[in-house]
Amino acid sequence: MTREEFLNGEWFFYNESGLRSVYKFRPSKRVDELSCGCIVEAFANSNDTKEKLDKGWYDNIANVDKIGRNNVHAYTFVMGKKVNLNFKISDLKKIS
Repeated sequence: MTREEFLNGEWFFYNESGLRSVYKFRPSKRVDELSCGCIVEAFANSNDTKEKLDKGWYDNIANVDKIGRNNVHAYTFVMGKKVNLNFKISDLKKIS
């Protein structure tokens, strides 16, 4: 996946663990927020299309606070503790 595809909100797999979770970046709609946006998760069947995923149910799983040329920095909270996430955009696999 390219940085532009990530920023345009293309659905992607993070790893192929056998689970059918797919993710996408959603930019923040508020100018005054400190966050760049969030990463949302959906559960996909093998016959789901991107259009079906966009219209379906998904959950916010992480807040994105920095998007570099090659890396994304995000964070979430688990049981009241902040967990930082860093990953390379090149490691993301765009769904077709």
